[in-house]
Amino acid sequence: MKKFDFTIAVCTFNRAPILTKCIASILDQLDELCSFEILIIDNNSTDNTSSLVRSLATNNPTLRLVREQKQGLSHARNRAYQEAKTKWIVYIDDDAKLKHGYCHQLIKLIQREDFDCFGGLYTAWYFYGKPPWLPDDFGNKKSLRPSIGLIDGSQGWLSGGNFAIKKAILEEIGGFNPELGMSGLKTGYGEEDYVQKIIFEQGYKIGFDPNLIIEHAVMPHKLKLSWHLKSSFFRGKSIEQMRSVKSGVPYSALELSRGIIGLFLKRLPKAIWFLFRRKEYYWQNLVLDSLNPIYKSLGSLYHIIYFKNEEYNK
Repeated sequence: MKKFDFTIAVCTFNRAPILTKCIASILDQLDELCSFEILIIDNNSTDNTSSLVRSLATNNPTLRLVREQKQGLSHARNRAYQEAKTKWIVYIDDDAKLKHGYCHQLIKLIQREDFDCFGGLYTAWYFYGKPPWLPDDFGNKKSLRPSIGLIDGSQGWLSGGNFAIKKAILEEIGGFNPELGMSGLKTGYGEEDYVQKIIFEQGYKIGFDPNLIIEHAVMPHKLKLSWHLKSSFFRGKSIEQMRSVKSGVPYSALELSRGIIGLFLKRLPKAIWFLFRRKEYYWQNLVLDSLNPIYKSLGSLYHIIYFKNEEYNK
């Protein structure tokens, strides 16, 4: 049986057209110096994902399809490490494509033996076009450090869509939290941050490499104003969900009040000024700059109230 250097896992849900390009970019990395298994976790897709992957697998023995019936990205990611037969598992989003030389860089990082978990950058891939009001840096991950080295979360954590980790660590901590992350059409975040916080606290070494790059598609729903407001809400909810000590209703309500006051005293006047003074500032930017903090606070308050009700009903 062929020995692989690592497993690339792609968890997917109803994205067959762009998944094709993702898989093609991974297969292009295969050569005599880079050997890996590609594991596609189909999380109950209703499109032609399964037939597509099976067709590709007939000519590519490194490609394997597994169906995970528990809905949710965390469930799919957990199934991936359970299925993987290698020491390392590398998670790549289904709407991403690998930069040339990505897998060679992966092997270099693994062979350094400096990290227990590591990741890199992603840049925006406007496969579906780009509306003028979206900032040029939207869809790009900010570099956590200028060169290869350790991170501690102070500048942020690794993206889950460009994320390598030892399988044994996921087995030890029980994998990704199913209460966090995307689930079908339901928005959610934070599952990869949750894992990194746990393993960092346990003394594992987390690394970042700015040269480990993927292109990440900006999907059509992210080109809509409503998604950006909804995203702020769910980020606030996820941040509160991951806190070991909840903020409490009074504190969260105070933060929301401050956000509303700041809207009228600072953010809205500033945004209106920008709208008339800046050529590339649109009404959509005014809405987002004004309302994003409020939606984030609403998400936090929603989770606290929901959490309180759950505790009361136990």
